[in-house]
Formats: sequence, C-alpha cells, structure tokens
Amino acid sequence: MKNNMAVIITSTFIALMSAIYGGVVCVFIIHPQPYKLSEYEPAPKPETATVSSERAETAWNNIQLKCTDKRTIDWEIENYSVSENGQIAVLSHNDIFVYNADHSFAQSFSHEANGAEYIAWDGDNIVLIRVRSDIAVHFDTKGKLKKVEDFPDDYESVNCYKKYLRSDIKKHGQVTYESRRMSIVSEKLVAIDSNGNEQILCESSIMYIFRHVVLVIFMLVFPIIVCYGIISYTVNLNEQMRLHNQYVLQKNTVSR
Repeated sequence: MKNNMAVIITSTFIALMSAIYGGVVCVFIIHPQPYKLSEYEPAPKPETATVSSERAETAWNNIQLKCTDKRTIDWEIENYSVSENGQIAVLSHNDIFVYNADHSFAQSFSHEANGAEYIAWDGDNIVLIRVRSDIAVHFDTKGKLKKVEDFPDDYESVNCYKKYLRSDIKKHGQVTYESRRMSIVSEKLVAIDSNGNEQILCESSIMYIFRHVVLVIFMLVFPIIVCYGIISYTVNLNEQMRLHNQYVLQKNTVSR
C-alpha cells in the first residue's frame, strides 16, 4: 500500500511539473510581443594592424566565402551592421546577407563559421570579425578580399565596440533598424522610417521554424517520457518486491 501511494505521489508530482513546464514553453512560443531589445551607444572601431600576407591568406582560406542567392534566415540573427552609406549587412550563423541603402536585396554569402563572430562595415567593405582568432577580414560586396587585420581583444574600447555591434536597435539618419525575436519560431530584421512605417528586410525561413518546432516538441515530450520511465520502473520494482515477498511467504509456509 505504501509503495502504491509512493507511485501515485511521484506520478502526480511529475505530471504537475510537466504541465507547468509545458505551459511555460507554450507561453514562450506564442509570446505576442518582441523580446526586450538591446540598444547601445555607437562606439568607434578600435585601432587595428594589417597582418602578414601568409596569415591573411590562411584566414581567407579558412573562411571559404562563397556568393549565394539565399534570402531567408535559417538561424538566429547574431548581429547586423549599417554602413555610413546606409547599406546593411546581417550575420546569421554561416550566412551573410547584404542589402542596399534602399533596403533592396543585394547579395548573400555563405562561409565557414568559427565560434563567435561579428559583422561590421569599413566604408563600402564588409568586415567579418572572428573572435577566436582575433582577426577582422575585409571584403567587398562582390566577395573579393580587401585586407585582413589583427583585432585586439584586451581593452575596454573593443568590448564597447562589440556591444554596439550586438545591439538589436541601430539608427541611421531617419531610419531605425530593429532585430526582433517575436517568439522561438519567429525572427526578423525590420526597418522603421520617421513615419513609423515598417519594412521587413529578412525573416525566418521554413527551415528555421521547423528546427525550432522540433526542439519545442522535444522539450514537451521529454518530461513525459521521463515521467513514464520513472512510473514504469517504480511499478515493476513494486511488482518484483510483491512477487519476492509472496515467494518468501510461501517458502516459509512450506517449511513449517
């Protein structure tokens, strides 16, 4: 009786925790408002130095930059940057999207991602900053290498610059840009003019949505599987104990 009561209490507790967990996940999915957006003050680019030709060649070969015609994001927007001329570059895992000043699509690239990275502009050239190797690779909007620089990571100005690059909100003239994550299955970059009119530059693809839906389903199903496993184990253990006690009782009865 005590064992059965333990099973009931354990099952009820796990079911309650699973329901609370599932509710929290569902609220997270259908969150109707964008998550709090970060905004940092613009920071100047730190001083850098050009690397040797051998190191530049190695860095460029490691990136394996390729031009593509992809227009939707399959991963989270890691960061984006707006040039002085109003061009926009968006970094999403191993994809880079480039937009003209009038917000029309210009070009996209794929590359071999390697840890934390940032995207920035240097004039009309795109700059891919790779934190792990402390380098900044400059290339034009056609994908041609311009130069490779050392990017130091040992003083405060660098951190301020990186914070600005990570900022969800950036302003250029009369236009405000926002990287919005509406829910776990919706992310987009929006341009807002002075009249409040919004234009979507890029947003989540079907692959992005599918990947996150699968993750959410796993998050919901996993506690149920664990709950079922614990209950099954407890029931089987109780049954084995019952059979063992019954066997011992019969054995003692026969011996008498």
